[in-house]
Amino acid sequence: TINMTPIDMIRNIRRKRAASLLELTDKTVAEISEMVGYAEQRYFGRCFKKEYGIPPSEYQKRYRQG
Repeated sequence: TINMTPIDMIRNIRRKRAASLLELTDKTVAEISEMVGYAEQRYFGRCFKKEYGIPPSEYQKRYRQG
């Protein structure tokens, strides 16, 4: 994370927060994308998939706790 630009660091933090929310809440992907600051759910999905290798909806199915 030291070699990240400030905007990349912010985006990384937002994606990690989204992953946590997908695991721990019953909110929809659309609600979570908005909660972490993405105006467009489609863009959020692309960014999330690039980071985690799977779309947020699939991540939620695999890793939701409870």
